[in-house]
Amino acid sequence: MPTYKKITFIIDGYTPDTLPLGRLAEYLKNFANLVGPTSAVRFERVGKGSAALINRAPQEVIPEVRARISAAQHGAGPKEAVSGFVGLKGLLGMDKTTGRIREEHRKILEFPRVSAAQYGAVYEDGTLEGIVIRIGGKDQTIHIHLKDGERTYTCFTTSLERAKALRPYLLEYEKPIRVSGKGKWNRTPSGQWELQEFKIGDFEELRNDELQQVLERMRQVPGSGWDKIGDPIAELERIRKGSDKIQ
Repeated sequence: MPTYKKITFIIDGYTPDTLPLGRLAEYLKNFANLVGPTSAVRFERVGKGSAALINRAPQEVIPEVRARISAAQHGAGPKEAVSGFVGLKGLLGMDKTTGRIREEHRKILEFPRVSAAQYGAVYEDGTLEGIVIRIGGKDQTIHIHLKDGERTYTCFTTSLERAKALRPYLLEYEKPIRVSGKGKWNRTPSGQWELQEFKIGDFEELRNDELQQVLERMRQVPGSGWDKIGDPIAELERIRKGSDKIQ
């Protein structure tokens, strides 16, 4: 019989009763990348007290797992392991808590509480593409919503004059546009950049080849119906000429 040792990842900010299932899955995915998703490490259960993700592995693979964790901590070793380490660190940062990994009762990695780095807003000229799905506002600043595949942008504004020029494109799925202007971006504690504001200065209708790219993103949206259409360009032309039902 092989001898097994426990490798436990402890999340101090949760208990088994407060750890959401989705968050548990995120932690397990990154922990698996850190120790090796195809290694002999096996998840066993969530322990009591602070949420402790208890795993076990044959004693002979423990040195390899320990070395993999140590290397990832310093940005070395397999990219998958480094990604797992960064992912765990990011999740703990977003949850504003600490964590650690133990081999039996021996601590082999500590995740201290990290104060989120503060970044000033970044303003940058840029372009975005999509379908105009909403135009609204009661003053000289009009709000525009743009849909690109599964993502909907709700932070666009433009002038009254420009909004009037956009009206022919409202809910016209065969007429995706490219807007240009200045955006305000903020960086989240996990290191992702999020668009906070975008002031539209100009726009243009996409060419046919660019339209194909937008339609391809629409086909990826589950339940949209576009994935079942062999010729989406022809379907859009049919909609434009009369019917608005996707067949």
